[in-house]
Amino acid sequence: MVAWEAPPYPIRVAGAAIPAFVGRAAETSAADEAWAAVRAGGRQIIFIGGEPGAGKSRLVYELQRRLWEQPVLFLAGRCISYGGGVPYLPILHMLRNEWGIGETDEAATVAAKHGLPRRQIYARALAIASAQR
Repeated sequence: MVAWEAPPYPIRVAGAAIPAFVGRAAETSAADEAWAAVRAGGRQIIFIGGEPGAGKSRLVYELQRRLWEQPVLFLAGRCISYGGGVPYLPILHMLRNEWGIGETDEAATVAAKHGLPRRQIYARALAIASAQR
């Protein structure tokens, strides 16, 4: 078995420097505790919420940067202001990004992209998570 090796971390920030990341000791500490639980054999999900402009995207960026060279499955979803009536919208967004599914793809198209019957698509989500352990 070949050892897993992280690709170079993609920096997606325009400009010469990234501003210092400050004021999130409680959040990064909670993430460190979750990562320790994962290393001990557990599974963890972290939900991040807050008002627009509160720094949620930067926090996700920093957490992802810290774990980049670790063999973890890191998925991120998003909420939108008009999506309050859509159950599990952040999770759907996460899975769509991971599997390359378009917002308007029909169920048959989704199944065809993966060569799986529809009833197996959610089983694949569990398999992906399990394979990363």
